[in-house]
Amino acid sequence: MQVVAIIVLSLACTGAVIASHVVPLDIEKYTGQWYGISVVSDMPIVVETLKHMKASEHFVTRCPNEKHCAISRSANMLKSGMCLHETTTFLVDGSTHKIYPKKVSDEQKKLFGSNMTIIYRKMVYNRYGFVESHIVKDNVHFKAMSIIARTPHVTEDIMEEFKEAVVQANLPIEGKVDLENKDFCNDTKVHYEKTNCGKDPFSIDKYVGYWITIAMAADNPVMVAELERFQSGHQIVHRVSSFENTIIVKGNILMGNGTCAKAVFTTKINETSGKATPVKHTFATHTITNFTDYHYGCIDLEYENYGFLTFYGRIHKIPFNAIYLIARKKPVPESAFEKLAAISKKFGISKEGIMKPPSNEFCYEEDDLEKEQ
Repeated sequence: MQVVAIIVLSLACTGAVIASHVVPLDIEKYTGQWYGISVVSDMPIVVETLKHMKASEHFVTRCPNEKHCAISRSANMLKSGMCLHETTTFLVDGSTHKIYPKKVSDEQKKLFGSNMTIIYRKMVYNRYGFVESHIVKDNVHFKAMSIIARTPHVTEDIMEEFKEAVVQANLPIEGKVDLENKDFCNDTKVHYEKTNCGKDPFSIDKYVGYWITIAMAADNPVMVAELERFQSGHQIVHRVSSFENTIIVKGNILMGNGTCAKAVFTTKINETSGKATPVKHTFATHTITNFTDYHYGCIDLEYENYGFLTFYGRIHKIPFNAIYLIARKKPVPESAFEKLAAISKKFGISKEGIMKPPSNEFCYEEDDLEKEQ
């Protein structure tokens, strides 16, 4: 059953792009957490094997010191409760956008043969993507298409769009397998590499990707009132350059009145301390009131799970301190909230200053979405 761990990974991360129509893969934007949502294939062994899978997630990072290289670590839960893991390293040709696996395991060769290709049909890097895979085995050509997403589930409109893409690819929709994505692997074989920012080096490459705001704490009543308006929040982190310690954080916040507030930070990160020096930041002034002197830094971060960030600045010219609990996905263990309370106490923040955004819905502003090329 080890081959089960390979399937979603192979459909999302390996092979060589040779088709005429292809979305170029931007490794900087592709890094971070992804989930396998749904797969359609005309290869019987793929369909049959996927029926045994309950959930699939993988975490993508750049290769150290290699610009066009990425590493994907997957954790796949079977319906039997067993967890399977796989690590794949792949190279991206910057001029042709072809993607080559550095190493193909024996399981992959046995299942797929040695001739695999992949086409990124659509990539909205902070939400979802459509991936088309081609397999030639024993001189027979097979095809598959899958959805990968930043969240464990996607909306109905994305599923309808996926069905249209499946039809256009001449694949049988009756071969579609949807993953439950309710229970995930939680052993330490994949999770969790972390940093105590006061003691350990901070890794920008592992910080990039998708994060959800789980809870917030603040010491200023004005800031507390502002944060109480937040219904949900999420952000996508990009590295500006492979050779600079500069990131861009694009956040969307669902407000109580139903509007979507946008925030964009450009900041330099000290990878020794995890402290950030702001270069530029903008807020949607019609929904978020006046922030100035805004800085943030890292306290403690499990790169593939959850962590804590500090924020300080001024709101209406009044100083504030805030602590954010962020995570790759919901839910987080109760121990995370206990730790947030302990950290907040050190900053003089009482339990009354801790807030949890109540909504599980997120807002997306079209001009903030990372479109396919």
